[in-house]
Amino acid sequence: MRDGFYWGTVESILDQYQFNQDYRDKMIRLGQNQVQMIGALGLNNPLYDQNSTPYTDEGRTAFANYIAGGPVVDQYCFDDSCGCLLSEHIEEKQ
Repeated sequence: MRDGFYWGTVESILDQYQFNQDYRDKMIRLGQNQVQMIGALGLNNPLYDQNSTPYTDEGRTAFANYIAGGPVVDQYCFDDSCGCLLSEHIEEKQ
């Protein structure tokens, strides 16, 4: 399944990440049914670079922190293959 993690929704306040419970519940159901998620990581955020694809150092760093820094990966507990959701880890974090 393909869906998106929209950066501007996850980080609507500078350096604070918020995750929707409905989305977490959906991710748990997918994992329980052994459905892999292909998560598209949204490339724009109104907090950076006039809501464009990041082009400044600040915007690129913020986007890197959003993905590589871990809020999305940590929240949804992907394994080393970067795609298989481990639902049991999500349930542990609730």
